[in-house]
Amino acid sequence: EGSHVTITDLYFSGVGGWPRCAGCPAAIELEVDYTRVTQTAFERYFTNEEYDPNHPDAADYSQVRFRGYHHRVDHSRFDQHLGMGATIAADGRNLDGPHYPIIHRNFFGTRPDAEANGCESIQAIGDDAGPDFAFISENYFENLLTGSSRENEVLSNKASENRILYNAFSNIGGQVTLRQGQHALVYGNFFFDRGSIRVHGVGHVVVNNYFDVTGTEPALIIGNGNTIGGMQTG
Repeated sequence: EGSHVTITDLYFSGVGGWPRCAGCPAAIELEVDYTRVTQTAFERYFTNEEYDPNHPDAADYSQVRFRGYHHRVDHSRFDQHLGMGATIAADGRNLDGPHYPIIHRNFFGTRPDAEANGCESIQAIGDDAGPDFAFISENYFENLLTGSSRENEVLSNKASENRILYNAFSNIGGQVTLRQGQHALVYGNFFFDRGSIRVHGVGHVVVNNYFDVTGTEPALIIGNGNTIGGMQTG
């Protein structure tokens, strides 16, 4: 408990051995305000040695999960994430207003397969897809979801007013997905070998992104204009 905490210079490798209980499988779980995780490394870290992708807590098998306000994860390495769950889960549900997370200058590498949905490198969720004002910037993603994966999102945006800026993606089998929410800005990102952006919702701006990709998948995929609750998407 508390706030204004910095967690730094930790190294995680092997099996975490967390029990299978709701809300506790993440290696670092933050539910306070103004905290920072920096200069920390995860390498071949497995948050539960007997994980079950169908278990109700499987989505919580993250390496860093935070709720609360004004969290920051920066200058850290997330390599060869084993098991289920988003690598970083920025969860703004059930909060009173935006929670302003910052995910900046991290490395995400080599996660070839995912046995189920919910295995993004970054998952940004707002309360009822409302404004969250997350900044996800200058991160490097490499060799992710390249095998026979059942997850097609490497970065999943489920909030409004988020910013995805100046990230680089190399050989990515998944997509940067604006899945829920409105008025996101996706600007100045680079995609090499594989990777794409998928857009759903209203008011998004996707501009000045660079694609040098091969294969048959489009670099930019825009939804087909379905209507959800009176709000036109696509």
